Amino acid sequence: MKSIHFLFLSLSILLFLPACQKDLLTDSGELICKGDHTPCDLVTANNEFGLKVLKKLNETDSAENIFISPTSIASALTMALNGAANQTLADMMTALELEGWTMEEINAAYKTLLQLYPTLDEQVQLKIANSIWYEENQQVLDAFLDVNTETFNSQVEALDFRDPASVHTINDWVSSKTNGLIEEVLSSIPADVVMILINAIYFNGNWRHAFPPQATAQRSFYLEDGTTVSIPMMYHREITLAYTHTEKFQALWRFHILHDGYPSQHGLYCT
Repeated sequence: MKSIHFLFLSLSILLFLPACQKDLLTDSGELICKGDHTPCDLVTANNEFGLKVLKKLNETDSAENIFISPTSIASALTMALNGAANQTLADMMTALELEGWTMEEINAAYKTLLQLYPTLDEQVQLKIANSIWYEENQQVLDAFLDVNTETFNSQVEALDFRDPASVHTINDWVSSKTNGLIEEVLSSIPADVVMILINAIYFNGNWRHAFPPQATAQRSFYLEDGTTVSIPMMYHREITLAYTHTEKFQALWRFHILHDGYPSQHGLYCT
């Protein structure tokens, strides 16, 4: 049985990102998103999807730290979504928190966000790259390749997966899109693979409100079993953070209310 492999690559957590069309940004950079199924709504859907993924991964090994890019996962799955139909399409839409959307609305919102993200902050270097690699002997619908090229700016290439050089071609692409930080994602291509979808995100930026190095000090960190360990903790007194807690978690939150009530959210969870 043939299968499709999806590779989700990222060097950053892109979970809570403000977005809307460039011409809907005010002079001060505030966001305006009006109507239904806008890029802002897509950000909300991706946030909800990302939290579901994080929760699921945490069930596997709750003792391990988790570092993921929900934007990468959602982008690659949405690339595949353009080739889905019937129950598969419905199930994927549900998983991605996109029930009630049309494919035209989804693609339009993604196209806007992918063009907007790298331009939001001149002090941040953000590169988002997508690609589709398929076995050259396989028939792939032109409509599927065209929409992914147009919407996700995907590089599309047919390769002979039986040729070991194909592995080097894909690895070289990933390395170039991540400034050499990820040099290899494949050592071989399994015989049953007919298509590989890749989303790679490279992020390089400084803290908007940097933690003063001299304010970092050894402090006690309390473990789940009641013991403590001494670790270096960062400290900042100039940032105002909201705090909330339940029996299951504590959270620090920074929250800005922007134009027309649309929020920009920056969260730090402490479970």
